[in-house]
Amino acid sequence: MSYSTRDQVKDRFAGIGFSFMTDEEIEKLSVTEIHNPVAFDHLNNPTKQGLHDKALGVSPFDHKSTCPTCGMTVNYCPGHVGHINLTAPLYNPFMMKDAYKLLKAKCFACHRIRIHPNKIAVYTRVLKLVKAGELVQSAQLKQYLLHASTQISLVQYKELSDPRKMK
Repeated sequence: MSYSTRDQVKDRFAGIGFSFMTDEEIEKLSVTEIHNPVAFDHLNNPTKQGLHDKALGVSPFDHKSTCPTCGMTVNYCPGHVGHINLTAPLYNPFMMKDAYKLLKAKCFACHRIRIHPNKIAVYTRVLKLVKAGELVQSAQLKQYLLHASTQISLVQYKELSDPRKMK
């Protein structure tokens, strides 16, 4: 059987994207809440609501059991998501560089951000455009205004954007 080039192209990936889930999305996907600090009991069996709870999927070393969540064996069970409700907020490890930059930009005497007022105004306008759903315009405005703020004093914002979107 021969395949055309068109059939071969549709089997390729067009791209991939990553994003962060909200707390509500995670809880909808979750099959159990993990709050038992002990992972295994004295017989080395996974504890209920522990890190290795059987509801999260079949162990790769257990070829005879079926998953209590989906009923599949080790070869077919995809594994399931659990969640942990934390008592204190934590920094996302993927955002540590940004958090570090923010801390470096903070004045420890007056607790204000050490950024030129023109740049603060630019970021404020850009965030208002993002909130209004104007992502492309916000990126263009940010690029233009940050370049302009380094060259000359900023031009009037009224000339650059629709004031109805800025409210």
